[in-house]
Amino acid sequence: MTKTNQYEESWKLYKTHSDFFEYDFDYYYNFSKDKKTLEAFAGYGRLTNFLHSKKANLHANELSPELASFIQIPNANVHVGDFLEFMTQEKFERIIIAYNSFCLITDETKAKEMFSKIESLLIPGGLVSLSYYHPDFWPDSNIYEFKYEGDIVKYHSDFDLSKRASKSGIWEDIYEFKGNTYKHNYNVRIYENKDDLKKLIAHTKLKIVDEIKNYNDKRIMEEGWTEYVLKLV
Repeated sequence: MTKTNQYEESWKLYKTHSDFFEYDFDYYYNFSKDKKTLEAFAGYGRLTNFLHSKKANLHANELSPELASFIQIPNANVHVGDFLEFMTQEKFERIIIAYNSFCLITDETKAKEMFSKIESLLIPGGLVSLSYYHPDFWPDSNIYEFKYEGDIVKYHSDFDLSKRASKSGIWEDIYEFKGNTYKHNYNVRIYENKDDLKKLIAHTKLKIVDEIKNYNDKRIMEEGWTEYVLKLV
């Protein structure tokens, strides 16, 4: 198997795997209902496409053209490119950054730029909801199996928190499929608590107004999820 095919296979495994995560759907539907909404870091549209099916007034931003091609909202509302460079005349009542995505911006300066960008895109009184999977719960991440193209995939995770004190961590998704092992590594910024977040928004008019645990959903398989809700005041 060539490296290209390995990459394509592993990407498809990741997409199939993350399709099973639906526990945030009700939360984000209620958060964005009847509000002009932007989903940033939208990926292949796992959440975007669900909200679109519920008639949400929705725009989406995604860095990768390949992933963005799966987003099923009108093309004029799909903005492909780096979120930090996202330019639009649109203003939003709600911004969503779901599935532990905002912490993928690891550099402190760029993280501050991200919050400046969020501030510039919200209307006064607008809200942003940031999904975060706290590292205290990483060791408890579930091991499970799912089907892909009729075969069983075994999934587990690994991580490196040796640089946690410097706000740096590495998360790894591991898939075993047809005798092959596929791994996805993600560098992430560690937020121990809302004080870490406050330091990065201090230059903006964003204020933390809520912390929601596990989407208020008792069905959730992996505890440790927090939604930080910020308001532009």
